[in-house]
Amino acid sequence: KTAVKGIKSTGEKQYQRIIILGTCHKAPIENIVSIPNDIDYYETPLGKIPLDIEALNIISKSTYFKTIPIANIGEHSVEIELPLLQYAKKDFKIVPIVCGKLDLETTKKIADVLRKIIDENTLIVVSTDFTHYGPNYAYIPFTDNIPDNLKKYDMGAYEFIEKKDVKGFYEYLDTTGITICGPYGIGILLCLLPENAK
Repeated sequence: KTAVKGIKSTGEKQYQRIIILGTCHKAPIENIVSIPNDIDYYETPLGKIPLDIEALNIISKSTYFKTIPIANIGEHSVEIELPLLQYAKKDFKIVPIVCGKLDLETTKKIADVLRKIIDENTLIVVSTDFTHYGPNYAYIPFTDNIPDNLKKYDMGAYEFIEKKDVKGFYEYLDTTGITICGPYGIGILLCLLPENAK
Protein backbone atom coordinates (compact mmCIF):
# COMPACT_ATOMS: atom_id res chain seq x y z
CA LYS A 1 0.00 0.00 0.00
CA THR A 2 2.78 2.42 0.86
CA ALA A 3 4.64 1.83 -2.40
CA VAL A 4 1.47 2.33 -4.42
CA LYS A 5 0.67 5.53 -2.54
CA GLY A 6 4.18 6.81 -3.21
CA ILE A 7 3.94 6.11 -6.93
CA LYS A 8 0.44 7.60 -7.12
CA SER A 9 1.81 10.80 -5.58
CA THR A 10 3.75 11.40 -8.81
CA GLY A 11 0.45 11.91 -10.63
CA GLU A 12 -0.09 11.27 -14.31
CA LYS A 13 3.36 12.47 -15.38
CA GLN A 14 5.31 9.95 -17.42
CA TYR A 15 9.09 9.73 -17.09
CA GLN A 16 11.76 8.75 -19.57
CA ARG A 17 14.17 7.57 -16.86
CA ILE A 18 13.53 6.05 -13.45
CA ILE A 19 16.40 5.67 -11.00
CA ILE A 20 15.72 2.99 -8.40
CA LEU A 21 17.82 3.09 -5.25
CA GLY A 22 17.67 -0.28 -3.52
CA THR A 23 19.74 -1.87 -0.78
CA CYS A 24 22.17 -4.76 -0.89
CA HIS A 25 20.98 -7.91 0.88
CA LYS A 26 23.59 -10.32 -0.46
CA ALA A 27 27.07 -8.83 -0.15
CA PRO A 28 28.82 -6.65 2.44
CA ILE A 29 29.67 -3.75 0.16
CA GLU A 30 30.80 -0.49 1.69
CA ASN A 31 31.09 3.07 0.34
CA ILE A 32 30.13 2.03 -3.19
CA VAL A 33 26.96 1.25 -5.07
CA SER A 34 26.46 -1.50 -7.61
CA ILE A 35 25.03 -1.13 -11.10
CA PRO A 36 24.52 -3.77 -13.80
CA ASN A 37 26.69 -3.66 -16.92
CA ASP A 38 26.07 -6.96 -18.70
CA ILE A 39 22.32 -6.89 -19.34
CA ASP A 40 20.02 -4.71 -21.42
CA TYR A 41 16.73 -5.09 -19.55
CA TYR A 42 14.89 -6.41 -16.51
CA GLU A 43 11.83 -8.57 -17.09
CA THR A 44 8.67 -9.08 -15.03
CA PRO A 45 5.39 -10.84 -15.88
CA LEU A 46 4.31 -7.45 -17.28
CA GLY A 47 7.15 -7.39 -19.82
CA LYS A 48 10.66 -6.08 -20.35
CA ILE A 49 12.00 -2.81 -18.96
CA PRO A 50 15.07 -1.51 -20.80
CA LEU A 51 18.04 -0.27 -18.85
CA ASP A 52 19.15 3.28 -19.54
CA ILE A 53 22.55 2.27 -20.92
CA GLU A 54 23.55 5.85 -21.72
CA ALA A 55 22.94 6.97 -18.13
CA LEU A 56 24.67 3.89 -16.72
CA ASN A 57 27.72 4.59 -18.88
CA ILE A 58 27.90 8.13 -17.51
CA ILE A 59 27.74 7.17 -13.84
CA SER A 60 29.97 4.11 -14.26
CA LYS A 61 32.92 6.46 -14.82
CA SER A 62 32.82 7.27 -11.09
CA THR A 63 34.83 5.07 -8.73
CA TYR A 64 31.78 4.92 -6.44
CA PHE A 65 29.76 3.00 -9.05
CA LYS A 66 30.92 -0.61 -9.52
CA THR A 67 29.40 -3.76 -10.94
CA ILE A 68 29.10 -6.44 -8.29
CA PRO A 69 26.96 -9.18 -9.86
CA ILE A 70 26.02 -10.85 -6.57
CA ALA A 71 24.64 -7.51 -5.36
CA ASN A 72 22.41 -6.95 -8.40
CA ILE A 73 21.15 -10.38 -9.43
CA GLY A 74 17.76 -11.06 -7.88
CA GLU A 75 17.93 -8.04 -5.56
CA HIS A 76 14.33 -7.80 -4.41
CA SER A 77 14.61 -4.23 -3.13
CA VAL A 78 14.91 -3.12 -6.76
CA GLU A 79 12.77 -5.78 -8.42
CA ILE A 80 9.74 -5.32 -6.15
CA GLU A 81 9.22 -1.78 -7.47
CA LEU A 82 9.20 -2.78 -11.14
CA PRO A 83 5.64 -4.13 -11.67
CA LEU A 84 4.17 -1.13 -9.85
CA LEU A 85 6.16 1.25 -12.03
CA GLN A 86 5.26 -0.68 -15.20
CA TYR A 87 1.58 -0.45 -14.33
CA ALA A 88 1.67 3.27 -13.46
CA LYS A 89 4.36 4.73 -15.72
CA LYS A 90 4.27 2.54 -18.86
CA ASP A 91 7.21 3.49 -21.09
CA PHE A 92 10.52 4.28 -19.39
CA LYS A 93 14.10 3.13 -18.93
CA ILE A 94 15.58 2.25 -15.56
CA VAL A 95 18.82 2.89 -13.73
CA PRO A 96 18.86 0.20 -10.99
CA ILE A 97 21.31 1.00 -8.20
CA VAL A 98 22.02 -1.27 -5.23
CA CYS A 99 23.49 0.62 -2.29
CA GLY A 100 25.99 -0.70 0.19
CA LYS A 101 26.66 0.89 3.56
CA LEU A 102 27.67 4.49 2.93
CA ASP A 103 29.26 7.15 5.06
CA LEU A 104 28.06 10.73 4.82
CA GLU A 105 30.83 11.99 2.54
CA THR A 106 30.41 9.12 0.09
CA THR A 107 26.65 9.61 0.09
CA LYS A 108 27.13 13.22 -0.98
CA LYS A 109 29.61 12.25 -3.71
CA ILE A 110 27.25 9.62 -5.12
CA ALA A 111 24.46 12.21 -5.17
CA ASP A 112 26.78 14.57 -7.08
CA VAL A 113 27.40 11.89 -9.70
CA LEU A 114 23.68 11.16 -10.07
CA ARG A 115 22.96 14.83 -10.73
CA LYS A 116 24.62 14.33 -14.12
CA ILE A 117 21.73 12.10 -15.26
CA ILE A 118 18.80 13.80 -13.52
CA ASP A 119 16.50 16.12 -15.42
CA GLU A 120 12.80 17.00 -15.44
CA ASN A 121 12.01 13.64 -17.05
CA THR A 122 13.72 11.61 -14.31
CA LEU A 123 11.95 10.00 -11.37
CA ILE A 124 13.90 8.77 -8.36
CA VAL A 125 12.44 5.88 -6.39
CA VAL A 126 13.92 4.78 -3.08
CA SER A 127 13.04 1.22 -2.11
CA THR A 128 12.97 0.98 1.67
CA ASP A 129 11.06 -0.40 4.56
CA PHE A 130 11.56 0.49 8.16
CA THR A 131 12.45 -1.38 11.35
CA HIS A 132 12.92 -5.14 11.04
CA TYR A 133 12.14 -6.45 14.52
CA GLY A 134 12.70 -9.88 16.01
CA PRO A 135 15.18 -12.73 16.32
CA ASN A 136 15.39 -13.26 12.55
CA TYR A 137 17.00 -9.80 12.34
CA ALA A 138 18.94 -10.04 15.63
CA TYR A 139 17.10 -6.92 16.72
CA ILE A 140 15.06 -6.99 19.93
CA PRO A 141 15.76 -3.67 21.66
CA PHE A 142 12.47 -3.96 23.64
CA THR A 143 9.92 -6.64 24.47
CA ASP A 144 7.03 -4.56 25.82
CA ASN A 145 4.58 -2.43 23.84
CA ILE A 146 6.24 -3.60 20.64
CA PRO A 147 3.96 -1.80 18.11
CA ASP A 148 4.19 1.50 20.02
CA ASN A 149 7.95 1.24 20.43
CA LEU A 150 8.45 0.34 16.77
CA LYS A 151 6.42 3.37 15.76
CA LYS A 152 8.46 5.55 18.11
CA TYR A 153 11.74 4.30 16.61
CA ASP A 154 10.53 4.65 13.03
CA MET A 155 9.09 8.13 13.58
CA GLY A 156 12.36 9.16 15.23
CA ALA A 157 14.07 8.32 11.95
CA TYR A 158 11.34 10.00 9.94
CA GLU A 159 11.87 13.29 11.79
CA PHE A 160 15.39 13.49 10.36
CA ILE A 161 14.14 12.55 6.90
CA GLU A 162 11.44 15.22 7.03
CA LYS A 163 14.08 17.83 7.92
CA LYS A 164 16.35 16.50 5.12
CA ASP A 165 19.04 16.03 7.79
CA VAL A 166 21.22 13.27 6.37
CA LYS A 167 23.89 13.62 9.06
CA GLY A 168 21.30 13.40 11.84
CA PHE A 169 19.61 10.46 10.11
CA TYR A 170 22.87 8.50 9.85
CA GLU A 171 23.74 9.30 13.47
CA TYR A 172 20.28 8.07 14.50
CA LEU A 173 20.94 4.79 12.67
CA ASP A 174 24.21 4.38 14.56
CA THR A 175 22.96 5.32 18.02
CA THR A 176 19.74 3.29 17.94
CA GLY A 177 20.97 0.37 15.82
CA ILE A 178 17.60 0.63 14.08
CA THR A 179 17.25 -1.91 11.28
CA ILE A 180 15.82 0.30 8.58
CA CYS A 181 16.25 -1.53 5.30
CA GLY A 182 17.51 0.77 2.56
CA PRO A 183 18.69 3.74 4.63
CA TYR A 184 21.48 4.74 2.26
CA GLY A 185 19.13 5.19 -0.67
CA ILE A 186 17.23 7.56 1.59
CA GLY A 187 20.48 9.36 2.36
CA ILE A 188 21.31 9.77 -1.33
CA LEU A 189 17.82 11.12 -2.05
CA LEU A 190 18.05 13.62 0.81
CA CYS A 191 21.33 14.90 -0.62
CA LEU A 192 19.66 15.35 -4.00
CA LEU A 193 16.61 17.27 -2.77
CA PRO A 194 16.48 21.05 -3.14
CA GLU A 195 16.11 23.18 -0.03
CA ASN A 196 12.39 23.78 -0.61
CA ALA A 197 11.52 20.10 -1.11
CA LYS A 198 8.91 18.52 1.12
